[in-house]
Amino acid sequence: MIGLDGRVLGVAPPGLCSWRRRASATSPRRHLNQLQGAREALEDLPVRRASRRLLWFLVGAAISAGMTALMTSFEVEMQRNISIAFLIPA
Repeated sequence: MIGLDGRVLGVAPPGLCSWRRRASATSPRRHLNQLQGAREALEDLPVRRASRRLLWFLVGAAISAGMTALMTSFEVEMQRNISIAFLIPA
């Protein structure tokens, strides 16, 4: 790698350089698409935004309820053997 003043700054592996070239070539388009999607999400009507998010909210709530039911089914076993309770991630 050579600096702007012509001095050698260091050596980079070939894989790193080709990765940077590919990333810089596709990056502006990808960022533009992400910004356009974000702008559409902000400018949509509140009812439309809520309807898009409602499905994922309901899916998350259903999974949470299912996991809670699963944990309560093990409650008696955890009271009998307290060491099991320490294996459950918080």
